[in-house]
Amino acid sequence: MFEIDVRKGIWTIKHLTCGASFQMTGDKILEATQTINCQNCAIPVNISYLKDSVINLMHFQENIDRASQRHNDPSKKVWQIDPPIKIIEEEKPLLVRVI
Repeated sequence: MFEIDVRKGIWTIKHLTCGASFQMTGDKILEATQTINCQNCAIPVNISYLKDSVINLMHFQENIDRASQRHNDPSKKVWQIDPPIKIIEEEKPLLVRVI
């Protein structure tokens, strides 16, 4: 089963204009009360759409989980449903050389 931790997982936000990127957890995005600005050029991220994205992904996961249950009983799974998530870039492990 594929699992995404929407709230505790790290969201990477990359500004395509200047190339700067930063990371936040889903909880931090949902709790944001101020504008989130690019750390490089200070252009703001549209926080309302970003918050909506976090919420929509949480609902997406909940609905897939419900679709896998028998008669809405969470203890009885009938289906395993893996969403079509495509990895387009994998992080390469850092090699640390100790001298």
